[in-house]
Amino acid sequence: MDKIKIIHIYSDTKFIDGSLRFEEERFDNTIIVIGVKNNYQGYYKDSAEFYKFSFVNIKVILSRCKSADMVVLYDLNSIKAYIANRLPSSVKVIWRFFGLELYQRMPEYVYSEQTAKALKIDTKKYDFLYFKNKLALFYNSIRFKTIFKNEFEKAAFSRVNYFHGLSLAEYLFLKGYWPKLPPFLQISYNQHSEIHNFRKKESNLIIIGNNRSAYNNHLDIIEVIKRSKNRSNYVFLLLFNYGQKNAYTDIVKRKAGEVKEIKIIEDFMPLEQFKALYSNADALVLNGHRQMAMANVFEALRKNTKIYLNEKNVILKWLKEEGFKVFTTHDFYTDLDANTLCLSEDDVLNNQAQLVKFATKFSHQNFHSTLVEIINNN
Repeated sequence: MDKIKIIHIYSDTKFIDGSLRFEEERFDNTIIVIGVKNNYQGYYKDSAEFYKFSFVNIKVILSRCKSADMVVLYDLNSIKAYIANRLPSSVKVIWRFFGLELYQRMPEYVYSEQTAKALKIDTKKYDFLYFKNKLALFYNSIRFKTIFKNEFEKAAFSRVNYFHGLSLAEYLFLKGYWPKLPPFLQISYNQHSEIHNFRKKESNLIIIGNNRSAYNNHLDIIEVIKRSKNRSNYVFLLLFNYGQKNAYTDIVKRKAGEVKEIKIIEDFMPLEQFKALYSNADALVLNGHRQMAMANVFEALRKNTKIYLNEKNVILKWLKEEGFKVFTTHDFYTDLDANTLCLSEDDVLNNQAQLVKFATKFSHQNFHSTLVEIINNN
């Protein structure tokens, strides 16, 4: 039996290892990155193929995709939508949903009042970058003879065969806004070896956010920390080490700088350092109103780090339904004043047990069987 040919297309090397869940003897996986080759050292460092962004190279990638059984698009940006819309119906197109593609279209939901106010502040400092991006979009529209906004709409709601997401709960939430979303394809999760031992952490280290993005609604959390009578008992690490710099990030840095207990991390963190951080931290606070930083969330679960998520984030409800002990940002406010920013022994053991059940429920084996069914039903 011939192997199922799957092409994976990325724009950011930080996420390439997401294709590992497709590794199985029945699948022939090809990794394509649209961008300049960097210092990526993951599983696919010797096999990933890099194409600089150009009209000619996109045509080459498109030609290769036409002979595949399945194409997986990681983050449905404009150029990946362009590719999807030009593939024959015989090719199954999978949209690996990252979040930005749809959440950027609902600012009234994803931004807190403080964030929305900060985003309205104009500054000439970043005018050049803004106009540069606009000019690039205009130039590419001429070069590719298309309107990229229309490309996304057509790909997302007409051409894509499956919405490959983290949870059915989030998919149903988004489908309430966009009824024409394609059918849902559940992501699989890595197996987890249950850990019964419990070690109460005494680091008093608290992680805030996951990057510079305004989706983190940093300012609300900074204000709470600033008002807390117990803030001197902790060190708060504000993860600010990737993402676009703009007027909003300038405001966040200035506000964070007013609180001596907040340390801003701006240097990129290698994977091993990232994992070690969660081994040492007592808690992770994510104030996003949308699904985000799920690698951080699951690393925190694995490392017995207490997790606080905003009540508007559909992932909070989903994780609770899956049996995990996770908490709200309002819980963070009260726990900070009560000096209880650490998981109890019972909560640790519960989360470790749930990780095992969770990985079994959403196993790679089940996922692989679903992929084969999709191809066989073509």
